Amino acid sequence: MKVLVPGGAGYIGSHTVRELVARNHEVIALDTLENGNRAALLGQPLIRGSIDDAELLDKIFEQEKPDAVIHFAAYKAPGESMTQPAKYFRNNVSGTLTLLEAMQRHSCNYIIFSSSCSIFGTPKTCR
Repeated sequence: MKVLVPGGAGYIGSHTVRELVARNHEVIALDTLENGNRAALLGQPLIRGSIDDAELLDKIFEQEKPDAVIHFAAYKAPGESMTQPAKYFRNNVSGTLTLLEAMQRHSCNYIIFSSSCSIFGTPKTCR
């Protein structure tokens, strides 16, 4: 299976890329490298770009023809999201919608969306 991994150069994304490769899947990482690191991909293919770039997504889907998407390309800093809500909306909501629309245009019907542990806050106690 060929899998597109937006946010693939981030911490969780890069570990997912490694696991997919270990299981003999073909992987294409998409990342802005704003928070990711090319070296974390251990030589796997990387396309530098954003999920809100419909033209780039169409090019990726036309050329690479991924069977599925595992989406890690969301911003996740709760404090920053309060001071820069438009940035978070553009990427996390609009960007995800742009990705989903590209998938639909290219008949890619499988997606895993990874949320963040940041949404749960800091626990008051540990059990």
